[in-house]
Amino acid sequence: MSEKARAERETSLELVNDIKGRIKEKGSLSFTEFMALALYHEKGGYYTSTRVHSKARDDYDSFSLGRSREGVLADVSSSPVPLSSSRSGRPRRPGPGFKGDFITTLDISPLFGVMLARQFYEMWQLSGKPSEFYLIEVGAGRGWLSKWVLETIRERYKDFALSIKPCLIDKNITQDNLDLSFADFNLQVFNDLSEIKEPLSVGCIFSNELIDALPVHRVVMRQGKLKEIYVDYIDGNFIDSEGEPSTSELEEYFIRLGITLSEGQVAEVSLEALLWIKNAGELLLSGFVLTIDYGSSADKLYSPGRIGTLLCHYKHKTNQEFYKRIGEQDITAHVDFTSLASGGKTSGLTPLGFTSQRAFLLGLGITEEGVEVPDAEDKDITVEDEYKAISHNQGIRDLVLPGGIGDTMQVLIQVKNIKAISEGESKGLEGFSFKNSLNVL
Repeated sequence: MSEKARAERETSLELVNDIKGRIKEKGSLSFTEFMALALYHEKGGYYTSTRVHSKARDDYDSFSLGRSREGVLADVSSSPVPLSSSRSGRPRRPGPGFKGDFITTLDISPLFGVMLARQFYEMWQLSGKPSEFYLIEVGAGRGWLSKWVLETIRERYKDFALSIKPCLIDKNITQDNLDLSFADFNLQVFNDLSEIKEPLSVGCIFSNELIDALPVHRVVMRQGKLKEIYVDYIDGNFIDSEGEPSTSELEEYFIRLGITLSEGQVAEVSLEALLWIKNAGELLLSGFVLTIDYGSSADKLYSPGRIGTLLCHYKHKTNQEFYKRIGEQDITAHVDFTSLASGGKTSGLTPLGFTSQRAFLLGLGITEEGVEVPDAEDKDITVEDEYKAISHNQGIRDLVLPGGIGDTMQVLIQVKNIKAISEGESKGLEGFSFKNSLNVL
């Protein structure tokens, strides 16, 4: 066993022993406590372990080109150094990407960032073109998304670029592990949203696949009463155990929704998501909160017969072996967008639009981004030129392919104190011009 593999094994054992120690000391853990440790433990957590993060450049290069609306191909192969990456030839490393455990929209095409930049530009315009507009990505991970957004804004929306105050938030970000190409953007970095102490005058707080990774409680209906599923350790194994809810907020959650689970139905509740959206709304004096994630409305998420959405992701396969490979696999649960939308109202956020990611990108005009594939018989055209154009167009197709990731992912935008919207001067945002399903929440 290599020294690196031995160190990783010791890190995983330290996490498992920590969990066992907590159960021995205080009794069963709620699943939200277990999940928080499995994902965010300082040394052995899936997202925070030192084995996940390095300054090595990811060798993922299945896309390398972006394109301006003028038709000029712009090289984006200098993507920021992923905050979870591996050198070519190294084994699988935890996290997103083709060498990791799961694929995100960012692994499909940089045009995702190009389209978001267009939406942010419209938000800035509706805000009255302020001289300072905060653009804050929470759960920035590899940093790709903000990089593409900022580069697009600089290239296409030069007036907007002068107003941008960008910020990345991630539990592992420091100025030292950022790609040097971020230096030109005067970027601020924080490890948690709470580290921003002063309210922001106007801007947008956005996240991509963040909320589904927040720790959740697991509950089950037994003989007409809501029970909570805890994590226990007996005879050398982690097991489920049922008991009374650890907090009255769990029952209140379903009362608020007007939903009663069916007998034996298992479900997840993310109280952390409600706290997160409340804090995001309180941080903004005016502006927008944009959430992109897996999920659905509450009536679908908790429909009779549905047995939860909690999944683990490991080597591009899903499983429900929550107590195996602790700290080495991702754990996620679908987002209850109904509760996220209503929860934001406590801090002044009003739901503005809800739709699939596919419809959102179509509304923003992603099909206009297609390029003409050059004639391979032209002596001035290289095979690489042809490949780049084909790859670019395939990225568009994959982002909006019916039944693909674009239909699974949902987009919710909430707004606060934007005069042009509250007084009816604007009909809404371009991202919802193709379809707005806000009425289902």
